[in-house]
Amino acid sequence: MTQESFSIMCELLGLICKKEFKPPKNFDECLNNVIDSDCLNFEQTWLCKNCIIMYEDLTDKIKNLCPKLYQIIELIQFYKNKNLTDINIFISWLQIDYTISIEQQIKRIFEKNKSLYDSEYHLNEQNDEITDIYHGNLYKSIYKQQEKTEPNQKFFTMIFNTDGIKLCNKSDLSIWPMILVINELPLESRFSFDNIIIA
Repeated sequence: MTQESFSIMCELLGLICKKEFKPPKNFDECLNNVIDSDCLNFEQTWLCKNCIIMYEDLTDKIKNLCPKLYQIIELIQFYKNKNLTDINIFISWLQIDYTISIEQQIKRIFEKNKSLYDSEYHLNEQNDEITDIYHGNLYKSIYKQQEKTEPNQKFFTMIFNTDGIKLCNKSDLSIWPMILVINELPLESRFSFDNIIIA
């Protein structure tokens, strides 16, 4: 179901239901109502790649069109008094960017993983194989440098990764999440969904 059809369904529910019950107006509002308080806050912005303009809000989020270019199309249609055969030449579909607080996510991970405060880095393990990040020479070097500058202070390192995911076969749209993972988490839970940071 598209977000547009979801909004139409919500509007229909609003007409059918009693006045005491107010259904959500759109998908975002529904998510805010359904997901618990552990949900991360995010900001949404829209970028027109043709105009190089960033919009913090849109009047018509469903159409997802650049307001400036859409006004130009309407003017062209008005003055030429004809329909454009290929309106897509003028339309600029907006790129949607989501920003999530990294600080909020890190706090959330530490609240759920109290063992991070007590974790030992296993640097003294004698291991011929590298089975975790602690066994690598680079990590040991960083740890020793940290001990010299700030002794007895905990430090944490992260892995950064990004990869594109196509939304569906019939669309050119894709998402490119940027992911951070705290290396000091236990290996078995390090990459679990609750411990991933979306940058």
